[in-house]
Amino acid sequence: MRKIRHVLSAEDFDHSSLIDVFAETDKMKAACEDPQLAPALAHILIKDEKPLKFYILTDPSTRTETSFENAIENLGGKCKTKPLIFSSISKGETHRSTARTLGPYCICIIIRDDKDEFAAQAMAQAVKDYGLDVVIINAGCGKKEHPTQMLIDLYTIYERRRDEFVSGKLTYAFVGDISHSRTIHSDLLGLRNFGGTAYLAGPESENLPPWLTEKLKNSRLTLHKITDTLKIADKVDFWYFTRLQQNLRQKKVSKYANQRYAELFGANEQLRKKMRKDAVVLHPLPHGPEYHEKIDLEDPRFVHFLQADNGLYVRMALLKMIFDPHTEIKKLALERGFVEVSGFFRTIDIAAKDIINICRKAGCRMVEVQKNGWISMSSMKKKEEFANLLPNTFCKDCRNNK
Repeated sequence: MRKIRHVLSAEDFDHSSLIDVFAETDKMKAACEDPQLAPALAHILIKDEKPLKFYILTDPSTRTETSFENAIENLGGKCKTKPLIFSSISKGETHRSTARTLGPYCICIIIRDDKDEFAAQAMAQAVKDYGLDVVIINAGCGKKEHPTQMLIDLYTIYERRRDEFVSGKLTYAFVGDISHSRTIHSDLLGLRNFGGTAYLAGPESENLPPWLTEKLKNSRLTLHKITDTLKIADKVDFWYFTRLQQNLRQKKVSKYANQRYAELFGANEQLRKKMRKDAVVLHPLPHGPEYHEKIDLEDPRFVHFLQADNGLYVRMALLKMIFDPHTEIKKLALERGFVEVSGFFRTIDIAAKDIINICRKAGCRMVEVQKNGWISMSSMKKKEEFANLLPNTFCKDCRNNK
């Protein structure tokens, strides 16, 4: 796994590093659901007994901001979030100057700026020029890219159809504002590492920006521009809808035009009837009139909230890969945990890291403790929780009675 310096673009991730992120996300998701491992996660962003500090500078956001905040806190870090409107950027300060100012106080700056598509790159250049050991993460800048959303979207696909995804056998439809949707742009850059067929469904006047078209040339991803989603409904494995990106457009679209857009490029009943029964429908959210409010409750193919839930695990995995790539979560759980063992007169707590073996015989509570030999754990349930974390053999009594 190559070291991640900054996260500025989907191009920062090749085939191998994307698979690494997905594998780490699988582990993170499992650890969050494991009562034995989950407490250990809060030590990942701790260095020299102090939490690592993060700044989030953001335009309006719900999922990106909240999932990053919770990812940082779950891993033991400290986070301060400042809306861009309340920062000096709103007074005209450059992103370069902002990075130099905040850099000495933190380990990472996470930037989301709807107006400037090069905000993250400017910050990354600043910390390099000033010799600051600060990571910059692009959390959605301008209409160009949103690389961490790409990780979430592709992981959600990988989670459901991983073999076909990795081998490039899936068919995708990206529907809607393809010229302004930074999530679509980053997703396409990510998908070119795996291949497949992608239909770009939108108005005749809406096309991918030239810079992206050039980067997708001669890739493993085959692109087709269409204006009628009904014609491809039976071919698509994964759908990806977007709203009209009003916040990323220079000219605002009228309410009538927005409604008309939803009629042509929304998940209407006619399209849903023609979609494959095993299709999966994604959306980066928030949605507009292209979806009605309870569509996910009526149709299980619409998994946008499960997709959003993955945002926490993907961003936790990403932060671990950047700031603590070599620590094994299971090992960390052992180093930080305590277990209760039976002494001669009372039960006592010992550090889990001092246990070097667990007796593998069912029903035996014996564990081997460094410098103390074999001792009985006070709880069979506790022994079973540690069984998959520690080496196991037979204790002396069980070995003799085999």
